[in-house]
Amino acid sequence: MNLKATRLKRKCYDIQFLVGIFFLLDVCSLNAQNTTVARDSLIWTYDITASGFISDDGNQRVLFNNLGVFTVGNSAWSDRVVMNYQVGKVRRKIKENDFFTYNIFRLNLTDKYFPLAIVGFELSNTRAINFRWFAGIGGGIHLIDKENLKLEFTTTIIHQRTNYDLVFDDSINGMAEDTESAWRITPRLFGLIQLSKGPRFEYECWIQPSLEKLDDYNAYGNFALLVPVIEKLFVRLGWIMTYESIVTTSSPEFDSIINIGFTFKNGK
Repeated sequence: MNLKATRLKRKCYDIQFLVGIFFLLDVCSLNAQNTTVARDSLIWTYDITASGFISDDGNQRVLFNNLGVFTVGNSAWSDRVVMNYQVGKVRRKIKENDFFTYNIFRLNLTDKYFPLAIVGFELSNTRAINFRWFAGIGGGIHLIDKENLKLEFTTTIIHQRTNYDLVFDDSINGMAEDTESAWRITPRLFGLIQLSKGPRFEYECWIQPSLEKLDDYNAYGNFALLVPVIEKLFVRLGWIMTYESIVTTSSPEFDSIINIGFTFKNGK
């Protein structure tokens, strides 16, 4: 079997596994909705952002980033889906064509401590990721839970598998591969700072060291300053950064983008 057929077969298996995990999370959310005594009515929230920049400094750089966050739940449980799509080019050459999504299912939202499960996948032209999936379980704690100041800390144990478009040199493990699998721990911070009815600062960041080799780790940060314009509409200044210690030879380890755009949301 040639390399292309092998990669396609792996990708099909990974997609089937991921669909199964998403299905289980949906079943859990429906079960929680149907069997738990409702503490309050279901609440839907959404947060939709479109941002980017265009530069004509000789390189004709164009970049657009779209972020959607959708949450349904009540005080007993919640299901939060985050989807991020980024596309960009330099002159006529596509540089970014990246999609990243994850689903977090949580119980006992009003308690200080809560369990959670997470599953997601990623495709990235920036890092030559043909397909990546991850899934895991863990728990969290509300460190601060006030109207204008929120901070939560979560930790999950995940299994991550990545199929690359290119063979990469794994200097950490000393081999050449086109796939990478790892068990990782993911400490994560998530929160917001709301200044009365004025600007608000939102952030989400985590680091993912391998449980086998601590110098093999990923990192992610999404920080944004939102300034209200009219009801539900904000001007957004954002910074997204990612880091991966294992990449293909043509891909960057560190990637950082600052952009400006608009956010439309109905939730806190």
